[in-house]
Amino acid sequence: MRTCPTALSTSEFRDPTTVNTRYYNEMEKLIREATGASRVIIYDHTLRGSDAEGLNVLGDATKAAAAVRRVHCDYSVESAPKRLRQLAGSGS
Repeated sequence: MRTCPTALSTSEFRDPTTVNTRYYNEMEKLIREATGASRVIIYDHTLRGSDAEGLNVLGDATKAAAAVRRVHCDYSVESAPKRLRQLAGSGS
C-alpha cells in the first residue's frame, strides 16, 4: 500500500454527477499510472450522504444513499470475483 498524492479537479464529492464524470476518471488514471494496469474498473460504488433517506439507490446514479451506521462488506471471497467477471467479461 502507498499514498499517491494528486491534485483533483474537484472537491465536490456530494454531487453524484461530478463524482461519476470527473472523480472516477481521475481515479482510473491515477490507478493506471500507479500500478501499470491497462484497465481499471470502478464498480458498485455507492455515494452516501447524511441527509439521504434510502439505503439503496441502485440504478439511480443521480442520488446519494443514506449513510450505513455499521461497518459492512458487500462481497464475499466467492462473490467478488464473480461480480468482476460480470463487469469485465468472462476473459478477465
